[in-house]
Amino acid sequence: MVYAGTDGSLTVQMVRPPDEARKAKNSQNRGADPFTYGSP
Repeated sequence: MVYAGTDGSLTVQMVRPPDEARKAKNSQNRGADPFTYGSP
């Protein structure tokens, strides 16, 4: 989620920040580039 602050700044808030183990699992499942996940 991205929130616009009252001072004009942008704050990025992760609802559930992934830990290192989850990052490794996602990398293993999706490959090195997560943006190509699900692409033909």
